[in-house]
Amino acid sequence: MREARKAGGSSAAAEDAQHANRDAGASAGKSSLTQSYGAEAAPAAVGHGNGNVTGAHTGGSATSGLPRLELGSSGNGRLTGDIAPGGGAAAAPAAAPAASGKPAADKKSPLKITSETQATGLPTARTVLGVGEEVKLKGSEAGTWTLSKGTPATYEGDSFQWTAPSTPGSVTVTLKVDKQTTTMTFAVIAPAGIKYKKNYDEAFGGTEQGVGMYMSMDLSPKTVSFQRVVIKEIPGPATGVWGYFAKKSELGHSPTLGWTPVGEGNVLEGEDHPSMTGWPGPYQPGGLSWIIPNHYAVKGEEGGDGVKFAAITQGMQITDNKGSSAITKDGSGAVSKR
Repeated sequence: MREARKAGGSSAAAEDAQHANRDAGASAGKSSLTQSYGAEAAPAAVGHGNGNVTGAHTGGSATSGLPRLELGSSGNGRLTGDIAPGGGAAAAPAAAPAASGKPAADKKSPLKITSETQATGLPTARTVLGVGEEVKLKGSEAGTWTLSKGTPATYEGDSFQWTAPSTPGSVTVTLKVDKQTTTMTFAVIAPAGIKYKKNYDEAFGGTEQGVGMYMSMDLSPKTVSFQRVVIKEIPGPATGVWGYFAKKSELGHSPTLGWTPVGEGNVLEGEDHPSMTGWPGPYQPGGLSWIIPNHYAVKGEEGGDGVKFAAITQGMQITDNKGSSAITKDGSGAVSKR
């Protein structure tokens, strides 16, 4: 009896030879039959007068598609086969889907902006700035920059130095690279106040009328830098004139001309020198005040009078008929006796 095999199996002649060998083995009471299909087959098992035919398949596409001959105890053969459903050999594992030929796209990292303020003595990653502060801006990639205020207003590249505007407000920095866009926002603030502090009194001797002091000055707030700011006092008239000064002229405030630069820690360079001296007798008590506007400008923009940010009161008095004098400014004072 023969069973048809799938393509790729042994030839019909080889199958006939196998049946002949099987019959010879059965009559002898022993059988030792092997089948080679694509590789050397394993030896047949030998029982007590029972033949066992197995087929080893190590090189084909299926190991269970060949029939198997079994011999019963009476020497009669029984042909069985492990056949895949549908009459074919067991299916080979499915092949992996063919590659598309396109490499997987790399996922781009999010676009980022970092900032570094250039002023000394303060945190460098601040986003609250003083007017005119200088900041180094850097992108995670080179691209097109636009800035709503300050200098420069545009830039091409990955990093550059930007100067905050001379007026307070919000500034938006935008970096665009291809289809990605990211922004950073800065708050720019102006000086909020100035504080005068007496360092020491000015000395006068003999019968000379005079009083004065030397003072240091600093700007607030201290959380930002005003190192690119300059300060000056603005002239103005006298107010609250009484007694000795009521009959005098040219009582207005005439400050030293020019701008005073601001150094590290927002301390102004140099000293302020409020003074009242050289007034002749006869004396009587009297006094006057100056309300002094303080203006700021950013370096490079000192052409005008800048922007007012504070007003400081300075007071002067003749305290007796001898010409003893007193002076005050921003809560500090000096007195000279005659």
